[in-house]
Amino acid sequence: MKKYLSRAALVLVFLVLLVAVYAGFDYVISDDTETQTRVTFHDYYAAGKIDYLFIGPSHSIHEINAVKLSEDLNKNVFNLTTAAQDFIGSYHLLKEAVADKRTNRVFMELSVSRLAIKQTDETAAYIIADYIKSPLIRAQYLFRSFDMEGYINAFLRLRRNIDPQHLPSAKDLTKTYRTKRDSAYVTYEGGERYMGKGQWASWASLANDETGTTAVCYQASGLNNFKLEDVQERELSYLHKIIQLCKDNGVELTFYLPPYSDLYLYKFEQYEAVTDIFLQIAAQADIPVIDLNKVKDEYLDFTLADFYNPDHLNAYASDRIADFFVQYINNPDGDYFYDTLQEKHPVNDDILSVAYNRYFVTADEEYTKRDQVKGDIESMRLQISALSWVARPVDVKLYQSEKNEVLLDEASEETKIEWIDGEEIPGEKLDAYAAEYVVPFKDMKPYYKVVLLDPDTHAVLYETHTRFNMK
Repeated sequence: MKKYLSRAALVLVFLVLLVAVYAGFDYVISDDTETQTRVTFHDYYAAGKIDYLFIGPSHSIHEINAVKLSEDLNKNVFNLTTAAQDFIGSYHLLKEAVADKRTNRVFMELSVSRLAIKQTDETAAYIIADYIKSPLIRAQYLFRSFDMEGYINAFLRLRRNIDPQHLPSAKDLTKTYRTKRDSAYVTYEGGERYMGKGQWASWASLANDETGTTAVCYQASGLNNFKLEDVQERELSYLHKIIQLCKDNGVELTFYLPPYSDLYLYKFEQYEAVTDIFLQIAAQADIPVIDLNKVKDEYLDFTLADFYNPDHLNAYASDRIADFFVQYINNPDGDYFYDTLQEKHPVNDDILSVAYNRYFVTADEEYTKRDQVKGDIESMRLQISALSWVARPVDVKLYQSEKNEVLLDEASEETKIEWIDGEEIPGEKLDAYAAEYVVPFKDMKPYYKVVLLDPDTHAVLYETHTRFNMK
C-alpha cells in the first residue's frame, strides 16, 4: 500500500512541477502587454458590486461611457464589452457575474451581426477566456465554443502564443517579464485610449472635419447585408439561455440595439426583418428594448462625423448616448422612439456618401488588391459613384487636392485645415451612376476632391475631400 502511495505522491509532485513550469513559460512567453481586454477585466474585477452592467460586442466598447453614466446616475456602471463577443461569450460572462452576485441589472447589446456568427471567432473567445476568473466557467466556455480540433489552442495559451519558426529571444522574454512585473502593467499603450470602466475611445471619423462629408472605399467599409436565412440557431439558443439565466437569478435585463449609420442601413436590405427576431424574443420574455436607431432627433441624433466606420460610433458621440441612457433610466416611460425606422432614416434621393472601388493595374493584368499584384503597378483605376437610398444619377468630377494646415492663433496654436484644389483629372462616364478615372500610379496624390453634380441642372449635390487608400 505504501508503495502505491509513494508512487502516487511522485506522480502528484511531477504534475505540480509540470504545471508550475508551464505557468512560468506561459508568463514570460505570452505577451499580452498591449491587449485591451486585459485592462478592461483588471478594472472590472476591481470594481466591486456593479449597479448597471453593460455587455456586448465592439460597438459598445466605444459607445458606452460608463464613467459619465456613473457620475450622472450616482451608480457604479461598468462597460464589460469585448471585440466580436458572441452570445456564448456574453452568457458565460453573465454566468460568472451572477454567480459572484456582482450585479442585478444588465443592459445587453443586440448587435444584428451576432446572429450571423456560424462558429466562434478564436481571438474573440481567447480574449474573454484568458481573463475570466472562474476556472470552471472558463472551461465550460471553451468546451462549448470549440471542437476537438480547437481544444489544444483553446486550453493551452502557450501553444497558440509560441511560433516554432520565430522563438522569442532571451531579450524578448526579459522585456515581457519586466513589463508584467511593473505596476503599470494594467495600463495600455496601443492605438486607442482607455477612458475607464471599460470604454475605449477612438476619435477617427468617417466624415471630413471641414466639409462634413466622406468618401468610402466600398470594398472595405464593413457594410453588412446578411439575410434571414443566415441567422444561426446556435446564437439564438444562447440568447434564450441569457434570458433564462437573468430570470432565474432576479437580474433585470434590458436589451438595446446600437446605432448604425445611414451607410450601413442603406446596404443592409433586411435590417428590419432581422431585428424583428430580437423584438419578438424580447416581447415574449417581457424585456424592454432600446432601439438607438429609432430615438427621436430631439433626444439623440448622429451624422457621419460621429462614426469611425459605418457601424461603429466614435468617442465624440458617447457623451450624448450617456445622456440619453440617463434620461431613459430615470424615466423609462418617456416618449423617446419613432414608430418606424423610416422616420429616423427617411428614404430620399439625398447623397449619403461617395463610394469608390480601386483597381491596381499592371502592364498585362488587373488586380483589386495590392498584395495580389504580379509585376510593377502602372496605374490605379478608380470607379467613383454615389451612395443614396435610391438610385441617384450623377455626374462625377475628380480634382487633385492638397491639405494645408493654417495657423490661426500662435498663442493657442489653433489651426485650421484649408484645401488647395488643383487641376481636374479627366475621366470616363461608365453609366448614369458612376465614372472611371485612370491615374498613373507614380503620379498618385494623397488627397483628392470629389464632386457629384446633378446631370440636368449641374448643381453640386455632394462634395468631399478625401484620401484614397493606395495600399
